[in-house]
Amino acid sequence: MSDVKPSYEQTHVGIVGGGLCGCATAYFLRQLMGPAVAITLFEKTDQLGGRVRSQRIGDDVFELGGSIFTRDNRYMSSLTDAFGLQKKIHYVDDSPLLIYGGHQKVSFSTLQKSWLVAKISFLWRYGLDLFKFHRHVSQLADSFAKIYAIQASGRCFETPAALLTALSPDFVTMTGVTFGSWLENRMGLRKRFCNEVAHAFVASNYCQDLNVHAFVGMVSGAGSLSTLHSVVGGNNQVAKHLLDSALAENPPDAPSSVVFAEVKSLSDGKQRRYCLEYCSNDDKKVRSAEFDYVVLACPLHQEATISAPQDILPARSEYRVMHKCIHSGRLNYTKLGLPAELPNKAVEGLDIMLAKSALEDPETLFQSMGSVKPEKKTTKIDSIWATFTVPERMVNPAEQLSRTYFAKSQLLNCTRWLAYPKYAPLKNPSVDLGTFVLAPGLIYASALELAASCMEVAVISGRNAALLISTRSSKMNPSEDV
Repeated sequence: MSDVKPSYEQTHVGIVGGGLCGCATAYFLRQLMGPAVAITLFEKTDQLGGRVRSQRIGDDVFELGGSIFTRDNRYMSSLTDAFGLQKKIHYVDDSPLLIYGGHQKVSFSTLQKSWLVAKISFLWRYGLDLFKFHRHVSQLADSFAKIYAIQASGRCFETPAALLTALSPDFVTMTGVTFGSWLENRMGLRKRFCNEVAHAFVASNYCQDLNVHAFVGMVSGAGSLSTLHSVVGGNNQVAKHLLDSALAENPPDAPSSVVFAEVKSLSDGKQRRYCLEYCSNDDKKVRSAEFDYVVLACPLHQEATISAPQDILPARSEYRVMHKCIHSGRLNYTKLGLPAELPNKAVEGLDIMLAKSALEDPETLFQSMGSVKPEKKTTKIDSIWATFTVPERMVNPAEQLSRTYFAKSQLLNCTRWLAYPKYAPLKNPSVDLGTFVLAPGLIYASALELAASCMEVAVISGRNAALLISTRSSKMNPSEDV
């Protein structure tokens, strides 16, 4: 391999979306191309992070969007360390678990049980299925971890299918079958485990059921079985540090900070390849800027408003609408099939997850609910509960949750999200997973979300977009283009 480093002419890149994917794209572009790239990042809300957002309540910070990453998520873990941020560790075995079966009945619970009794109870009900599932998840995680060496070598991909195939031939296949059928037919797991434990993983992580495709189902399992981390003070700090690092070396003719504006349209440029028209958040004036490359680092879902000529953009994906509500107060435990009174210590950190039968109960109004442990434990309010709702069953999610599940409560926050794609098996995965490269110089970094959505996938997508641009911009590759 040659030791000659590639050189670049000045390249102007416009990034649409200030979530982790967009900020990671900017960061890795700077790492790869140095001062030769001029970066402009547009964010339509008033803060960076996208669906990774936090709120300060009293002296503590609570996550409103993406809440955790696993110890195997090397990008999120290493970037947190590199930026001098502190990790909070969430040990799965330290938290009590309740799998709610609907109709005010408990399917399984570790509440007020010792560690040993809880393990024996789980084995009695589910046998060795969890160990089989964990082994399979670990094997898939090992395959997925190949992405780090691949990206470190400078290799990039034009389609999500090509990226997944490079990691494991099974991954693309898994996007074509349901999670439920994969568990039963491929892994030989029993229906009770599938309908209770595996369903609980999907409902908790993606607010969906066993009809999601198998790849995203296994990703939900990885997020439920590993030691989990979050960033003290809010996960969105990673996005801010990524972008600050990237823009610190911007040339004088490029912005030194994020442009808070909504991008309205993409068209052909006069001086450069593309022109972006945008409306600034502060003065509401419409402006335009031209770029050699444009990266769409935001999901093109049913509410996306950016327009482009000649059907250059893919068809809009249907995303799952939900609300994340944060209440302080005391649960009405009888609504969940529990005793009316439970000591606060017993429910600290409690995760309430749904069996399939619970979601089939029309009276169930949530996908998952959890007791949130404050970082500093100095906030002088009652227990904090974070809940993902079933919005199609409610007109006023915050009010109905409070009335149905709480003996007393105070609403602290209710945030509406288009959180994840509505996952289902793909008829033709290699085609239906879409493409990163929409046209020469136009990259849809968020295309990988149709395979799975999480913070680590967002960073991986951002690095792939940066590699696509740096590879094609290099003078050592003058004939290559995207």
